[in-house]
Amino acid sequence: MRLSLRWLNDFVDVKEFLRDPQALSKMLTGAGLEVEGIEDQGKAFGHVVVGHILEKGKHPNADRLSLCQVATGDGVVHQIVCGAQNHQTGDRVVVALPGAMLPGDFSIKHSKIRGVESGGMLCSEKELGLKKEGESEGILILQKDAPIGKPFAEFMGLDDVLMDLKVTPNRADCLSHYGLALEIGCLLGREVKRPNAEINAGAWQSEVGVEIKDADLGPRYAGRMIKGVKVGASPDWLRRRLEAVGMKSINNVVDVTNYVMMEMGQPLHAFDVREIKGGIIEVAKAKAGEAFTTLDGTDLKLDGSELTIRDRERAVALAGVIGGKNSGVSETTTSVFIESAYFTPGAVRRTMRKFGLETDSGYRFARGINPETTADVLDRATALMIEVAGGEASANRVDIYPSPVPRPEITVHVATVEARLGYKVEASVFEMWMKRLGGELKVISPGQYRFISPAYRKDLLIEMDLVEEFARLNGYDKLLDTLPSGSFSPATHDDVAVLQMRVRKHLKGYGCLEAVNYAFIGDRYQKEFLGDAQKVRDAGLFVQDDDVKIVNPLNEEINVMRRSLLPGLYRNVLSNFRSGNEVGKLFETGVSVHRSVNGRNERYPGTGFGEELRLGFAFWGGEVDLWGRTAAPEVAMVLKGVLESFWTSFGLSEGLNGLKVVAFESGSAPEFLHPGKSAVVLLDGKPVGFLGSVHPSRLAHDKIRVGVAVAEFSLEKLAAAVKAPRFKEVSTFPQAERDVAFVAPKEVAAGSMVDLIVKTARGLEAQGRILQALKVFDVFEGPSLGEGKRSVAIRMTFQSLESTLSDDAVNELKGKLVYAVCQKFGAVVRG
Repeated sequence: MRLSLRWLNDFVDVKEFLRDPQALSKMLTGAGLEVEGIEDQGKAFGHVVVGHILEKGKHPNADRLSLCQVATGDGVVHQIVCGAQNHQTGDRVVVALPGAMLPGDFSIKHSKIRGVESGGMLCSEKELGLKKEGESEGILILQKDAPIGKPFAEFMGLDDVLMDLKVTPNRADCLSHYGLALEIGCLLGREVKRPNAEINAGAWQSEVGVEIKDADLGPRYAGRMIKGVKVGASPDWLRRRLEAVGMKSINNVVDVTNYVMMEMGQPLHAFDVREIKGGIIEVAKAKAGEAFTTLDGTDLKLDGSELTIRDRERAVALAGVIGGKNSGVSETTTSVFIESAYFTPGAVRRTMRKFGLETDSGYRFARGINPETTADVLDRATALMIEVAGGEASANRVDIYPSPVPRPEITVHVATVEARLGYKVEASVFEMWMKRLGGELKVISPGQYRFISPAYRKDLLIEMDLVEEFARLNGYDKLLDTLPSGSFSPATHDDVAVLQMRVRKHLKGYGCLEAVNYAFIGDRYQKEFLGDAQKVRDAGLFVQDDDVKIVNPLNEEINVMRRSLLPGLYRNVLSNFRSGNEVGKLFETGVSVHRSVNGRNERYPGTGFGEELRLGFAFWGGEVDLWGRTAAPEVAMVLKGVLESFWTSFGLSEGLNGLKVVAFESGSAPEFLHPGKSAVVLLDGKPVGFLGSVHPSRLAHDKIRVGVAVAEFSLEKLAAAVKAPRFKEVSTFPQAERDVAFVAPKEVAAGSMVDLIVKTARGLEAQGRILQALKVFDVFEGPSLGEGKRSVAIRMTFQSLESTLSDDAVNELKGKLVYAVCQKFGAVVRG
């Protein structure tokens, strides 16, 4: 908010702060309105005064220069050389004396011009920064009664002090000069005056009527017609004030609406009466599919949810946001209808966000304005418009307010204020500040009050708001430094957070870096990446076909909740690779979001949404040696190796604890995975996730020249399978290892052989317990084995807790296990 102290002084006495703006800045900042900058306009015109040309003569050494004797009221006659020709003896002019610094860092000094001393400069409007190049001709000639010696800034009303305030969203009342006057009047205990709103209305009735059809979105609408206006340039005082607070002057009619908005905080709009079809203004929702063109020429298509201002045929404004080009004021306008209304903040915010519109009026409506002063502000605007644009106001003022907005009534106790602030509060002091706020304070009993909030303070709703308000007004410096008393017990750890910390600890130990992505993503990108959701579901991850949409997305790139971690992780890979990072290992823990199905994963009952905790990975590239040759295996195998280590440290063991990695059947892998280099992860026979290389077509499309592997699992399911660690006795007896190479048909998976060996050993009870570990350490194919055959070498590790195993006992068990594999799969032992 840009604040003009001269403007503010119209409502509350702040003249002393024109000389000491830092004092006001300190007071406002201490009250929660941070002052971000101060501009003293008068300093820009230091040593610039009103002068009187006593004599104009010719320069002795230059025909085009004049030599002037100028008085500036200080008893000294200044000799000044001037190049302009539009001044005469006796003129009142603007004189920049030595020491002045004009716009453009142009310093005025004593100098010699063509051998003649010159002690200053006679200024044009361009040199003073009041007009642009080519807009001013010659020096500025003032009126004959301009007081000699008066500072130019004071004479022209350019001695204002401007402040830039940082207004928090809850203090919409401070987005106007009158609102800030109420705040300063409260802080200083000074009277606040209302602006003039006296109208000499005509005897005729307005030609425009008003109907409110959606009172829940637009509770109040007031308007008045003025005929006989003359659209033109605004007077200098009005233009200067608008420009001082950062607004451009357009014409006198539009300038009045902007002026009153900056003065009173109430946005206004002026319609050309000729363009209002049917003589009726309606406050109603748009018609689905209708087109609308804003005042600045932006074409919009409305869907029927937007609140609009309409005539009998079409929308003429988006309520509270911007007017339409079809009804705006033009140079030929002679009759206007001024709108002053109250629209609910939610209705205005939705329209602004939907179309990406940011306007001064929308900014104020979206934060909440005072609904009780709507008609009074209309009168102020009417009086001011007649003053600067002429015309006559209608006798009647339309004001429809069927359901007045109630003011909150708050019960507050001084004891509560004392308890929250930690110091003694006198009832008289509390009453003083509450009354200064402008609300109604009623005593219920000693120390207990009922406070009715002022209509302009939308942020005072509950007792704690008044506690905070008292602390702010009474001074934060009165708050004491005290330590909290009492004993506190540590809060119970969140199970999900503990699980995530445990996962992070393990994975960081394996050289992985954690990615943290938003839980929302673009719908088109997510659908294109995941492809057929059924295939992802078949791999053990609950992914619905449809996205969970965000109601008010910031943009189209983050308009839905994520169904999987992999689209975000793959985007991380893409960003890293394009930035020159060709090797990396990322993981992420987070939730996928879906609409709840029969209460599935519904952490928030009653919301209709559920979550599933996931663990995702994205590895890319490979380490290279000094000669640039890739030294590491394929990236998918590197990822699998890390996962195997992670599972073991996490309390799961592949093969022996129901955890298996099985290649996808033909055509069943998710579409973003390489069909021949991907696998599903099973836990007790049920899928819980997958891993594999990214499909080559996607890598080619994104121009990624290294391999990329991804994986995603249901962390909830993995964690549920982890049992509490138990102590297991360590055997003091030696291990015995036996290697067996089976020659079997190619279609027999090595994992199937391992599963059969484990199952067979468990069926042998005590004898089978000595089998401690299995490992596939070699797979070989070649002509020597025969067509369609493959050799799978498995290492069996045997150990007993009770005694040293004999060769006979080991070989007997080994024989039974080998026999089972040969019988089941038609395999033979390779010699």
